[in-house]
Amino acid sequence: MSRYLTKATAVRLLIVVATVALTWGALMIGQQTAVVTVAVGEPSPQDFFADQYVKVIDPVATAEAKSAAADKIEPVYSPDPERSQEVLIGIGQLFDTVAAAVFLPEPVPESSTTTVTEPEITTTASTTTATTAAGDESTTTTTQAPATTEVTGIVFLDADGDGVFDTEAGDFPKNGATVAVTGNDGTIQEVETDQEGRYRATGVEVGTVVVDVDDSTIPKHFALSTVGDPQSFTAREGKVLEVDPIGYAPQLSDLETQAQLLEAEYPTLQPETRKFLVSVATADVMRLVTGRVPYLAEIRAAALDRAGTLLQQGLANADDLATARAGLAQIPPTVSLDGSLDFDASKAAGDVVSALLQINKFKDEAKTEQLKQEARDAIPDVEVEYKQGEKIVGVGTPVTDVELAAIEELSLLRQTVPERAAMLLVVVLVVGMLIFYLARFRAQFWAHTRRVLLFGLLIVLAALVARGVAILTPADQPAVGFLLPAAMFGFMAAILFDARIGVVMAMAVGALTGLATRDAGLTLFALLSTMTPIPFVSSISARGDLRKAIVYTALVMFPMSAGIAWFFNGWDGAITAGLYGFANGLFLSGLIGVAAVSFLEIMFDVTTTLRLLDLTDRNHPALQMMEEEARGTFNHSLMVGTLADRAARTIGANNLLARAAAYYHDLGKTQNPQFFIENQFGISNPHDSLPPEESAAIIRDHVSRGVELAKRYRIPTAVADGIVSHHGDGIMRYFYHKACERYGVDNVKVDDYRHYGHKPQSKEMAILMMADALESATRAVFADEDPTPDRIEEVVEHVVGEKVADGQLGESDLTLGELTRVKAAFVDSLVGYYHQRIPYPGFPDTSAESPITVPEATS
Repeated sequence: MSRYLTKATAVRLLIVVATVALTWGALMIGQQTAVVTVAVGEPSPQDFFADQYVKVIDPVATAEAKSAAADKIEPVYSPDPERSQEVLIGIGQLFDTVAAAVFLPEPVPESSTTTVTEPEITTTASTTTATTAAGDESTTTTTQAPATTEVTGIVFLDADGDGVFDTEAGDFPKNGATVAVTGNDGTIQEVETDQEGRYRATGVEVGTVVVDVDDSTIPKHFALSTVGDPQSFTAREGKVLEVDPIGYAPQLSDLETQAQLLEAEYPTLQPETRKFLVSVATADVMRLVTGRVPYLAEIRAAALDRAGTLLQQGLANADDLATARAGLAQIPPTVSLDGSLDFDASKAAGDVVSALLQINKFKDEAKTEQLKQEARDAIPDVEVEYKQGEKIVGVGTPVTDVELAAIEELSLLRQTVPERAAMLLVVVLVVGMLIFYLARFRAQFWAHTRRVLLFGLLIVLAALVARGVAILTPADQPAVGFLLPAAMFGFMAAILFDARIGVVMAMAVGALTGLATRDAGLTLFALLSTMTPIPFVSSISARGDLRKAIVYTALVMFPMSAGIAWFFNGWDGAITAGLYGFANGLFLSGLIGVAAVSFLEIMFDVTTTLRLLDLTDRNHPALQMMEEEARGTFNHSLMVGTLADRAARTIGANNLLARAAAYYHDLGKTQNPQFFIENQFGISNPHDSLPPEESAAIIRDHVSRGVELAKRYRIPTAVADGIVSHHGDGIMRYFYHKACERYGVDNVKVDDYRHYGHKPQSKEMAILMMADALESATRAVFADEDPTPDRIEEVVEHVVGEKVADGQLGESDLTLGELTRVKAAFVDSLVGYYHQRIPYPGFPDTSAESPITVPEATS
């Protein structure tokens, strides 16, 4: 018997029994199953007395009062969103039309080429003479160097189009324009204008010089406004050649033409408004290209703002429209240009709104009915009081609605013993089948006592919540039942366990809700709403994904709740049920469920995706401490995390767990960072002066110190396992061989040089072990040799093969196929890391470099 019933199994069975008992107890709270049959209009089978004061509703009198209140409601009008949107779009289109009418059709691009031809001049050229002696003969060669000059000029935006650069006339230097300068020898230099619009080209050969501006660097709708006549001068070597300014003017339509186009499109606009708008749009051309705020946009924003306000208030008829237009004429929208109120702009904005404003309200039957319903709801129920000891109904007397309500309110109909036993049997079957499924098909789950306890706790909580909703939901307001936070258990199960256990939890919550409420609609709602968040949270990789999952769940629960309420309870209250479901998914289930996860994951030491995201945040206190105390170890851990993440993704393992374990696997090195080679910056290796057994003890000690720090920083067990298993029980070969050389092989015990850890028990920890070894190995190997892809693959094969040969991966569940894919992922990552760099001439100065030596790895 002891072979099968271990202590851990016995504890888990006790947890199951406790779960059944507590669940049954929760479902028994406030149960009211009738012993006798009592129906409205039928004779009462016994006398019923009030055992305490109670008030119940008289439905007939209440209905009459509510109907009278509804009849007093007048019809209401509601805004037409489409009409309002049409007005706003029309205003925007008007301003778009004004802006588009400013420019003429684009001309055929023309080159802004300025040709300066210099006459031939006499230049004293430097000569180089070389004499070569050959017997009695000699040869002399003379080479003449060409004369050069500097070419400079200005490119500007010609506001008035007169071809003359005058900043007082509004002209503006164009920076960032590309200018091609071609010397007499055909050599082209491309230069850019600076903030003052000036360009400079040096070393240009004297003679014919061509200056060409790249039109693609000039604003759209701007064309050449200057003429580049050749400038004749006597070129001298080193003398600056000043080219005439090159101007580009905006190709604008005249104001009258623009106003006529606007009149054709919008004839109801006032003439002065049309003229003002086109003048503003024309002036905005230079404002836009010089980086200033366009005035037309300010007028547009003010018009849209006032139109939105008027449409929000609503215009129900012609009188409302006339009143709104009069108000616009008296108090136009406020438009400030350059920080000052501009009356003309304000008046134009008001005229635009007045011209395009429309009636946007209509008689709203639905809203009227809603107000009538609100009026009905505002009427308090007509209640009948029964004092303690007062007879409600006598035996044989026909039972009324009020009397039956009082009987049920006072819980005068009790549950029988057989019904309680039946409830217990059903609970045993439900919990038993769920646990059997998990034990049979999710052996890893069943093997963890804490997880079984947590699952049992969620079952009991689900029963309590379902029963609480059943008790608190008024009989005449079934929509309140859709506040049942069943989705909360979907969030918790999917995050704390996984998606499959989340589905199992959905079946449990659905079954328990059926037992607690005996309501088919709520049972279906509980089942579906528990399953709703599972696909949204099962693959989250960031905190933002969790927030999205909550919102998506709430959005799905709105139509789900409304549809279920409509099917089971009729259309009345369906929308209310949908709103309750939405609020439930967003607040009760979403926010509370996620908050509960944060508590439960710490209490039960569960490593969730959310917790892993927190652990892989570079701002985590432990990582910040590592970065400050052992920067080399910190960078090493980040690289190991990258390798482990990529490899875990390749085989479908938990990449976040692998990355988190990699980040913290060397946490213990922060206690004595100087003894680890990656932290030895500019200092000698202290191990050179230590006996090998002492060095081995120091290296081995970083594991135990890491475990202590993991507890201090509340790092979960699943992640902290990487500290213990990343070396396994492997041999510290460097110090072992050093000891053998010093003391002799026969005098050295190999176990004295083994790490204290255990072999990896999971795929993620096995990947961490290999990634850690590979990062150290490649860093040492490729310090002195070229990291080619083939050489990287050799190192990966060697390191992984050594781990396999040493039996370090034997206790993990990695298959050979997965190991092959993991090695390929390592190679890809390392090839990407050691990618080829571009050599820069003269950097670094190799003549001043000293040889780089890489000390032997110590961990």
